[in-house]
Amino acid sequence: MASWNELRDTAKRAATKAINKTSELVDIASMQIKLKSLESKRNTQYQLLGKLTYRQLKSGESQAEKIAPVVAELDTILEQIREQVAEIEAAKKAREERKQAEKEAEATTAEKTTAEEEAE
Repeated sequence: MASWNELRDTAKRAATKAINKTSELVDIASMQIKLKSLESKRNTQYQLLGKLTYRQLKSGESQAEKIAPVVAELDTILEQIREQVAEIEAAKKAREERKQAEKEAEATTAEKTTAEEEAE
């Protein structure tokens, strides 16, 4: 039968593990929210670019001085989106690696416990 200290330590480890997993999920979720925000900004810039291009084609007047800053902003946003996607993928990969390491550690602990019980 497990002692009080063993039970307390097990409960402590479980609580710590739950907190860490929750923190990881919150971090990934906040990154995804930031990504959605960037995608929304991108879409707004595309709409503006479309309006300016339409006006240029309809009126025949150049809109280059208005289009250039929109294109520059779009380039910036698209780079930020690429960076955010890479960050999310890295966080997901790290999370999966931690999960795999935890499973391996749990398996090792279970093997040790079984061996100790058999030895008694």
